[in-house]
Amino acid sequence: MNDFKSWLRETLHRRGLTQVEFAERSKVTQPAVQKWLTGRSTPSHRSIARLAAVLDVPATEVYAHLDQTPSLKDLPPDIRLILVQVLQLPPDIRDEVLAFAMMQVERERKRARPPAVQE
Repeated sequence: MNDFKSWLRETLHRRGLTQVEFAERSKVTQPAVQKWLTGRSTPSHRSIARLAAVLDVPATEVYAHLDQTPSLKDLPPDIRLILVQVLQLPPDIRDEVLAFAMMQVERERKRARPPAVQE
């Protein structure tokens, strides 16, 4: 089992983020971050995409450290509906839509990226 709290602490340190800064940028409370860092709880599926964007890592990396695999039922209903519709498209169109979505995610990740810390 991966140790999410250690991974998060190390990642925050590498990014030069305090708990308060991380909480603000991730749109979660500082007590929630404190619970994650002490292992008393883990982030919800709904907040993982924001956490990944702030930490500049793929959401799959966050899930890997949580030892969780997301499922459709974990998504908000409106997102689940969109994804189900996309998955029903012909493969070539579906692939284009998903590629476009990934480009948008990467663009958002770069926009949300915290400034680099010089050591």
